[in-house]
Amino acid sequence: MNVVSVSNPGAGIEAHHLPRLFDRFYRADQARSDGALSTGLGLAIVLSIMKLHGGRAEVESTLQGQTTFRLLFAAHPKRAA
Repeated sequence: MNVVSVSNPGAGIEAHHLPRLFDRFYRADQARSDGALSTGLGLAIVLSIMKLHGGRAEVESTLQGQTTFRLLFAAHPKRAA
C-alpha cells in the first residue's frame, strides 16, 4: 500500500467530529466556514475517489497538536468494468 499524508500543527479537530469529516456537507466548525465559499463537499469527494480506486482516506487529530490526513492507495487498484 502506498501512502500520502499531510500534517500540520494547530488547534486540532475535536474527536467527536473525526468520524463525520468525510460526510457530505459536514462542517466541524460552523463559525469558521464561509457559506459562500465552502459547501462541505471536498473531503467527501476525496473519499469517493479513494474508494473508486480501492483505497481509503483517514484523519487523526489531537487538540492543540497535530492533524494528519492520510490517503492510502491500494498496491493494485481495481480495474473499471
